[in-house]
Amino acid sequence: YSAGSIVLRASTSGTLAKDILEEVPGVAAAAGARLIGAGIRQDDRFFRGSFSVVDESYFDLFDIQLEGGGTPMDLLRQPQSAVVKQSAVERLFGDEDPVGLTVFARTQHWEGDFVVTGIINLPENSHFRPDFVTTHLSDKRDARIWSEWIHGGYRRVVTFMLLDERADPVEVEKGLQ
Repeated sequence: YSAGSIVLRASTSGTLAKDILEEVPGVAAAAGARLIGAGIRQDDRFFRGSFSVVDESYFDLFDIQLEGGGTPMDLLRQPQSAVVKQSAVERLFGDEDPVGLTVFARTQHWEGDFVVTGIINLPENSHFRPDFVTTHLSDKRDARIWSEWIHGGYRRVVTFMLLDERADPVEVEKGLQ
């Protein structure tokens, strides 16, 4: 509720994905992601983009291609590591290979340095297209969002689900209520 109008958001607490997997039959996988607007700088180059903090199950749900092979989660296990979207590479790094370079990101809630560990190619048909992705494993700034069920107020995680191929969507929906 804001200035007399209702504001609806499709966001939840970060624990929802884990809770769904434990309590709702028919869900094969679930993951959470938090998209944050950020000012991103590398040396004297700067752009306004987006940073996403995801849980460790995120890459199990989506077919995200990593240039050079491997898996994004392998590249995100180190603290303060991030993978970068190809189009952000062109805007921020030009022709330079970004792997191993450090970027500084500043959001409304936090700021810090992140080492670029890989380049990802996101599907064109996705509505969720962050410029940089890190995991909550390496970002403890918003630990409460991922570890506690927050009633009302500040919940900024979008939860994605993949249904088991034999699941009845109507029954899964009932389990979610």
